Amino acid sequence: MTDEQATDHHTVGTDAIDDRTAVDEATGAPGPAVDQAGGAPGPGGARPAGATVIEGHAGEQALAALSRFGVDTMFTLNGGHVWPMYEAARNRGWRVIDTRHEQTATFAAEAYAKLTRTPG
Repeated sequence: MTDEQATDHHTVGTDAIDDRTAVDEATGAPGPAVDQAGGAPGPGGARPAGATVIEGHAGEQALAALSRFGVDTMFTLNGGHVWPMYEAARNRGWRVIDTRHEQTATFAAEAYAKLTRTPG
């Protein structure tokens, strides 16, 4: 497996990307479209119009999607299942508020959203 194949890619959003056509080196015939990161398009060879490629693991992809809604603060209960999101939050400069109980995180996020009028 090459480094390019090992990289996670996910398409979301409405930003324009540069679609190119790959060429089969053996025959010179055009192949499927390739996104700007070099990965193949979605099922059926088509990508949603205006899709954006997000590179990185699932934590990076999840926070990239949330960022589009103005989220910059994360209320959590620490555990191995959310560590990729912690890493992504650190990389993006997000504020992480860790709690000792799931319901506390929910109530704190709700209060934050009501007081700041932004998602939390």
